[in-house]
Amino acid sequence: MDDTFSVNPDLSQDLKQQLRQAGIASLSELSEIGSEQAFVLLFNKNKKTTLQTLCELEAAIRGIPKNKLSRRRKKELEYFFSMANSYEISGT
Repeated sequence: MDDTFSVNPDLSQDLKQQLRQAGIASLSELSEIGSEQAFVLLFNKNKKTTLQTLCELEAAIRGIPKNKLSRRRKKELEYFFSMANSYEISGT
């Protein structure tokens, strides 16, 4: 896997910058920690981080457009997102 975000054109430049600021510098690092943990890092910096961002992270890891995520995975991400917004979450 390439060590840059440039191999994934579906990630917005803004999200790539946010990931770098959160300490995630490459697609391989993103894949290693997973979409939920990456979301936690972003959410802790900006409580307005959206479900769309979480889905974008997951799709990037899988190497697919976010509209190709399975219905089941979207539901799992929606649940995780709702929990993140219901409780104060913190990265470990």
